[in-house]
Amino acid sequence: MDVNVNGENAIGMDAIGMLVKQAANTELSDLSSKTIMRTKMMILDMLGVIAAGTKAACTEPLLAQVREWGGKPEASVLVFGDKLPAPAAAQLNAVMARSLDFDDCEEETGYHPGFAVVPAALAAAETSAGATGADLLVAVAVAADAILRIRKATPLRAGSRMPWTSGTFAPLSAAFAAGRALRLPEDIFQNALGIAFTELSGTSQSVLDAAQANSIHQGTGVQAGLTAVALARRGITGVRNVLEGRFGLYNVYHFGEYDRHIILADLGKAHRIDDVSVKIYPCCKLSHGAAQAIMELLTEGVDPAMISAVNVRVNGPAYILCGDQPWEPPATVQKAQFSLPYIVGAALARRRLTLEEFTPEAIKSQEILNYARRVIIVQDPELDALGLQVAPTIVEVEIKGIGNVRRKIDLVPGHPLRPFDFADVAAKFETCVRYGAPYVSDVAIRQVAERVSHLEDLADVSDLIRHLVPNNAIADADA
Repeated sequence: MDVNVNGENAIGMDAIGMLVKQAANTELSDLSSKTIMRTKMMILDMLGVIAAGTKAACTEPLLAQVREWGGKPEASVLVFGDKLPAPAAAQLNAVMARSLDFDDCEEETGYHPGFAVVPAALAAAETSAGATGADLLVAVAVAADAILRIRKATPLRAGSRMPWTSGTFAPLSAAFAAGRALRLPEDIFQNALGIAFTELSGTSQSVLDAAQANSIHQGTGVQAGLTAVALARRGITGVRNVLEGRFGLYNVYHFGEYDRHIILADLGKAHRIDDVSVKIYPCCKLSHGAAQAIMELLTEGVDPAMISAVNVRVNGPAYILCGDQPWEPPATVQKAQFSLPYIVGAALARRRLTLEEFTPEAIKSQEILNYARRVIIVQDPELDALGLQVAPTIVEVEIKGIGNVRRKIDLVPGHPLRPFDFADVAAKFETCVRYGAPYVSDVAIRQVAERVSHLEDLADVSDLIRHLVPNNAIADADA
């Protein structure tokens, strides 16, 4: 379905109404084959990082607290298998998806859509009798499209002037996904978004302080989105002018700087989920250029032992969130995920950069720390001038007996212009499951990937979910 962006919409003048209208009325046949494949890849990728996220330090405490609270058994906590109220299950799955910083990212804005839209759509679909794989596909695609249109419309990115995280806007992401998964009528859908808007919260201070609260608040945003949908279905009304009101999102969070045309351009024809990158390394996306440069040099035969110094040139957002200057050894995994010196040091010491380099044991490795001490991070004004959140990275390596070697990384594998295919994502999915849920059988891993690859043919979403809860995941080995 196409929305006329030049005329008034039936719900109101605020652009949120047109996004709601599009989301509520989109069907699978409206999505291109490319968008369908990109959506399948996002879903499989998030299922994998959720499984890996069982190992995150904040997962068990949050699960213990939610178990103590209990509640109606509506939706599944993946891997653990608990059935909880849909908002609580979505919160836990979102926290696991985000905690290891291995989830997807849209690089122009730095926004992470998958951690919110996939758990929200899954939880909502599981509560809806007869929700199909096609329903899940469409819900994830339209929710990612809506939130990325909202984020792309402002030139202001995370940094000294824009301290917001992806979790800040997660209530909107989750409400879009759950609203479409449940096929809400437009008026109720609009109220859900209006309620979700009132729940926006959180800043990047939790990143700078390496607090576990950073992961928790992102999941809490998803919980708020599911709660907003439930309240709207009960008749609670929400804010109408969510984006463009006097105290709406753009005026409060972005100083009124936004372009309405970007929100609505090609609505229903182009889907912004096509712009999302799959992460190749489990750390802040702003560090991936440096990591990729090191991995390429190692592949070309550079001996890490011969490297005396590494100079990494980055843009402002990367310097603020990951520069870590003056550098000190990271005390927590959360700090390591956002420390360019540690990340470069780990790549040099281990000749790889995997989940195993971001564990409580790994961050104490003297070999990694010794390499990290050779790394200097510099903010480059020329990279700032590009106006990108995730900008190119320049790495200069001083090699004994050779001199200075310079490498510029514009795009890292997994970017839409250096894309992964479904097989690449399936391999990442298996790696993540092996890390976080080693008891899951080979058969279950294959069946999940197979079902996602043909998700539009799946008659019931629960047939996908059941392969990622303990009893079924083990029993599938005998199937």
